[in-house]
Amino acid sequence: MKGILTKSTIPALAMLALFFTSFEISAVAQDPSVDPGVDPRQELESEPTAELAGEALIAHLNLQLELLDSPEFRARELAAWRLQQYPDATIKLLANSAPIASLNSASQQISLLDHFLSHPNTVVKTEAYDTLKRFSLTQTTALASLAASSVKAIEDDFERQAFEILDHAGANVGYLDININGSKRANSRDDLMGVEIKANKFTGSPETLTWIRYLKSVKIVSLEGEFASGEVLALVAQMANVKKILLRGTYVRPGVYATRLNPSDLLILKQLPEIQHFEVKYMSIDDSFVPALCQLPITESLRLFGTAITEQGKEEIAKRLDGLEIYRGNGGFLGIGSDPIGQVRVNSVQQSSAAENAGIEIEDIITEIQGVPIKNFPALRATLANFAPSEMLLVKLQRPKDPTGRRQLGYFELQLFVVLNEQ
Repeated sequence: MKGILTKSTIPALAMLALFFTSFEISAVAQDPSVDPGVDPRQELESEPTAELAGEALIAHLNLQLELLDSPEFRARELAAWRLQQYPDATIKLLANSAPIASLNSASQQISLLDHFLSHPNTVVKTEAYDTLKRFSLTQTTALASLAASSVKAIEDDFERQAFEILDHAGANVGYLDININGSKRANSRDDLMGVEIKANKFTGSPETLTWIRYLKSVKIVSLEGEFASGEVLALVAQMANVKKILLRGTYVRPGVYATRLNPSDLLILKQLPEIQHFEVKYMSIDDSFVPALCQLPITESLRLFGTAITEQGKEEIAKRLDGLEIYRGNGGFLGIGSDPIGQVRVNSVQQSSAAENAGIEIEDIITEIQGVPIKNFPALRATLANFAPSEMLLVKLQRPKDPTGRRQLGYFELQLFVVLNEQ
């Protein structure tokens, strides 16, 4: 059909548009919630600024919460603005409010919490996010659905901010080249996404540290020194995708490490769905931590290196967490690599390690430590587990007679004194 807009139809369309415009103006004039003669912004600016407190404040805010469900547009806008003036008290009231059936009221409350997410105060922002998340998980009304949509929309943005803020403060955030349970095993590159916070590198404030809870892509958390604490573990417990946790204490003197953990601090990690690998290094935790360790959702391995947990403590954990791979050692570290099967033929020596300092070389074969025969690498690890850093050991080995390392010319016996150090 051609020529619908003709010269004759244009005046008719103009008249129709004028009719609908007149109808809208009339409707606005008749709506008691809208006063066309007053700018809503002027009314908000003329609000009294007197500070309320105590019961008067609670009564005032409760009234405003009720007005969020008002059929009048202006009443809802004013109520929202008044609630925005008291972010802390408003968020607490929202968090403790009863389930809401009204879709309109639910929408107003979510908009209010979304507003607080852009507040300059990090505490207000965090409380608003926590309330939204709690609504999305515990409410069964329209509020839950709206909250879930809002939470999903902001989590990606929060994680991006968290990466930038933590990286700027000295945390190592990204794909970590880090040992897990003595190796670098990972099913995929994403399994190496982690955050590492070291005492001598992190310069952020405690408030900065709270951003780690928004790292939803992170699978590995490594905490060292003063950051291996109950306060930080409480934040880690909110990272639902964490699978591997490494804690390392602060060296004080040989055999003594500063520890800021209590058994109850570990129990906060019970709320995580799964911990595949859990490692504690050089921390003065003893058998009093065993009951707490047994309650953690550890599914694959537990490594206790340089702790005061005894062999009996390890056996108790093994009894209660059947099938778990558990390694316990006193913390003495040699610093060599070797194939796991067959003789302990050295194929790598770590820089500045006890092995390098003592003169152990690649192609050496370690045959005995402190009189204990060493037949393979697991036997080496089991023997070293009995010794702490700074202990001196007599190591017997065989070295190729050919200085280039060729084995055809045979070996000669050699004894070296090795002072173990930390890993």
